[in-house]
Amino acid sequence: MFWVNLKGTAWFHYVIYAIAIGAGLGAWAVRAIRARLAQSWPVVNGTVEYCWERTEGEGRNQREVAEVNYSYKVDGEFYSGAYEVGSAADFAFFPKGSTVLVHHKPSDASTSFLDLEEVRAREAVAG
Repeated sequence: MFWVNLKGTAWFHYVIYAIAIGAGLGAWAVRAIRARLAQSWPVVNGTVEYCWERTEGEGRNQREVAEVNYSYKVDGEFYSGAYEVGSAADFAFFPKGSTVLVHHKPSDASTSFLDLEEVRAREAVAG
């Protein structure tokens, strides 16, 4: 019954929002740490296949996610990956067919991240 009484109070909603924001920041932090660690993995050339915006979540939690999708080849096998950018405006940094540097996990080539130094250089040149 304690929770029933809390639902009517305004601070309860702030706690729920804080938890949701914390979870989102946590997911972002994990993704950023993995991308940094991946920079020591083997690197191959990849190709930008397409860029698109997709909708994630529902209702108030709905947001647009802009992604650059790329393909790459390791030991004769083709793989694909996606890199989340800030907005659709960033697609200009990744024209279709352009070459990107891709780091792939040595034990599982299907796991990959773009080279962060190259991504920053693209943004600096275009910006």
